[in-house]
Parts: sequence; structure tokens; C-alpha cells
Amino acid sequence: MPVLNITEEQVLKLVQQLPFEMKEKLLNQLILQTDENFKRICEIGEEKFLRICRDRNIDPQALSEEEKMELIDQILHEDKA
Repeated sequence: MPVLNITEEQVLKLVQQLPFEMKEKLLNQLILQTDENFKRICEIGEEKFLRICRDRNIDPQALSEEEKMELIDQILHEDKA
């Protein structure tokens, strides 16, 4: 498939010219893509959390939701220090 070099502004103008049905189809595709990206980001976060728990000899399953949130908060503040 050939590559077409156009600006973001041109893309937006093209989308605005699409019929409603095509806009709806495009929006659905973007939503699916966003959902897949969000799921992957969550998976990566969970993997990192579990790795940090292993490194600190913490059983993540033994933690309450509140304890998990406190640990995550602590980890985030450590990264900023």
C-alpha cells in the first residue's frame, strides 16, 4: 500500500468530510484501538507491580486493596525522589 504524507490538519479535514456512517465506523475502530492500548498498559503496570513485590518479598495476594494502593503510592513517590 502506498504511503500518503499529509498533515494532521488535512486528516481532520478529510474526516470532517466523511459521511456519518464512515465517521461512526472510524470512531468504533479508534475506540477498539484505545481499549486494546489501555488493556496493555494495565497489563504492563500489573507486571511491574508483581515484579516489585517479588523484589521486596511481598505477597501481593496477601495485601488488601488499600494496602496495594498505599504500596503503589509509595513506589510512585520513590521514583520521584
